[in-house]
Amino acid sequence: MADYTGIPSDVKRAEFERAEIRNQLRREFQRQRQNPHITGRIEEPAVQRWAMARAQGYSYFKATPKTSILGFLVIVVPPVSLFALFHYDRKRREEMYDKGVQQRPYNLLSA
Repeated sequence: MADYTGIPSDVKRAEFERAEIRNQLRREFQRQRQNPHITGRIEEPAVQRWAMARAQGYSYFKATPKTSILGFLVIVVPPVSLFALFHYDRKRREEMYDKGVQQRPYNLLSA
């Protein structure tokens, strides 16, 4: 029969072999998971690798321009902008109180 997909046969064979390996791993994991006489816990290698990568992320961190800009935007910009917002709002309100446009609210602590 002719092959109309355009994928070489060695590539198809490699994909089929990888699929077989994945299916074998899946069957083994299901067999271990459904065992009623299990004594320990089931360790899945992919989850183990992910957990180790998450735990040791700082060891392999590399500062790049992207991470530096992102760190600046996340760590420095929010506090500075909030400080500026509150500072200018308070300054505007104090000017309104001094001009008499608005009356200062009653404060129980200063009475």
